[in-house]
Amino acid sequence: MEKIDLTDNAIRMLEKRYLEKDGSGKVKETVEEIFLRLAKNVASAERLYGAAKEEIKAKEEEFYEIMASLEFLPDSSILMGTGERPLSACFVLPLEDSIESVFEAAKDAAIIHGLGGGTGFSFSKLRPGREGVLSNSASFMKLFEAATGAVKQEGGQRGANIGLLRIDHPDILEFISLRGGNLSFGLTDKFMEAVSEDKEYSLIDPVSKKSLRRLKARVVFSKLLQLACKRGKLSIIFLDRINKDNPTPKIGRIEAVSPYGEQPLLPYEFCSFGAINLSKMTTKVSGKIKIDYQKLAKVAETAVGF
Repeated sequence: MEKIDLTDNAIRMLEKRYLEKDGSGKVKETVEEIFLRLAKNVASAERLYGAAKEEIKAKEEEFYEIMASLEFLPDSSILMGTGERPLSACFVLPLEDSIESVFEAAKDAAIIHGLGGGTGFSFSKLRPGREGVLSNSASFMKLFEAATGAVKQEGGQRGANIGLLRIDHPDILEFISLRGGNLSFGLTDKFMEAVSEDKEYSLIDPVSKKSLRRLKARVVFSKLLQLACKRGKLSIIFLDRINKDNPTPKIGRIEAVSPYGEQPLLPYEFCSFGAINLSKMTTKVSGKIKIDYQKLAKVAETAVGF
């Protein structure tokens, strides 16, 4: 097996987080061995589709080659979990308007984080909080942060959460002012129209469907912009636009996204990620460096197998 050329920093990271260790914590496999183990594990799924042994072996070699050449690498959940745990990186969990649903989702999130995954959820179905009577969405976001923060993943890192609230939820101002946590805001077409026309918009109780009060859309939008300046980032999800491209609308509406907003998902859906090294997707034509689209297409097609 040809030795893979990696930097010292890359090797240290693999040893710290991904390479298998024995009972005493000593690394017991090489970089080449983890890529081979991963290639075999991912290729084994081809059996489900009736692939012959020779076809599975060919897939193993394809998967190993794009990793060994550093043309493609899968995400951490695949590198850490192969052969032992679920390989999916991110999940969206449903939250219904009941204390049982909230704590069931918190339990599921803690388990997922312990297995190396991240979670996204929407608080938009929860009834609005009332002082001294009901907790608001911001309080439940703190609950999820505490539950998942108590579970550290391999390598000592903390898993990622993202909590989303619709812009027309009555708790939206408290949610915007929440300190800490990875917050996301679900904007609607109606809200953006109100911003454009400098009008008020309604805050809707998700249970009774009644309008509880109205706010100036530009005032709320300004608060979001201030939050972006303060934090240096802002997660905004255009819910109506996302659902126009929802491939399975009969199953349900998309209400939340993966922890870093890359992928909209239905409740209990999950996704995996990977990275193609674009610096290796080039070719020289007439003395000029250009993108090798044929190679890029081939690597992308193989990478989807992960």
